[in-house]
Amino acid sequence: MPSIVIQLAGLFVLFTGLGLGYWYFVRPHANLTVAGRGLLALLILTMMGGFIGSIGWWLDVPEAFSWDLPALASRMLGAAAVAFGFLNLAALRQPVAERVRLALILLWVYLTPLAVAIVLFHLDRFNPGAPITYAFFIIVLGMIIPCSVYLLRQPVIIPLSEHQPTSPAMKIWLGLVGGLMGLWGI
Repeated sequence: MPSIVIQLAGLFVLFTGLGLGYWYFVRPHANLTVAGRGLLALLILTMMGGFIGSIGWWLDVPEAFSWDLPALASRMLGAAAVAFGFLNLAALRQPVAERVRLALILLWVYLTPLAVAIVLFHLDRFNPGAPITYAFFIIVLGMIIPCSVYLLRQPVIIPLSEHQPTSPAMKIWLGLVGGLMGLWGI
C-alpha cells in the first residue's frame, strides 16, 4: 500500500478522534471561553496523536516518522506516545487546573527541546519528499505555540471546588502501579 494512503488514513482517524473528543470532552462544558475550548482541543490533539502515533512508532512503520528510527528508539517513542495519550485522557476526564497544567508542562518539556534538537542537529535526516515531514513540523509547532501561551495564561475549565476527590481504591491502585514501575525502572 502506498505510504500516502497510510498517512491519509492516519489523518482521517486523527480528525475523527478530534471530532469525537470535542463532542465528548468539550461540548458538555457550555460555559467555556474560546481559550478554554482551545486548551481542551490541544489536550484532545495530544491524546489522539499519542494513541494513534504509538501504533506506527511501536511497530516501526517507515511512514510513521520523518526518518528511519532504530527499533529501540521507535519503541521508546511509541511508549512515550501511549503515556501522553493516557495522561491527556486523565486530564480531559477531570480538567481541573492542576491536571491540565501538568499535561501542559509535560507536553512543553517533551516537544520544545525535541524540536530545537531536531532543527539544530538532525534536519539533514528529514526526507523533504515525504508528506510526514511537513505534517510533523506543522503539528509540533501547532502544539508548542499554544502550549506556551496556555502555560503563561491558563484558562480555568473546572473550578477546584467542583473537583471530585480520588477514591481510596484508586489511590491504592495508583500507589501499587507507581511502586511497581519504580522498581521496574531501578
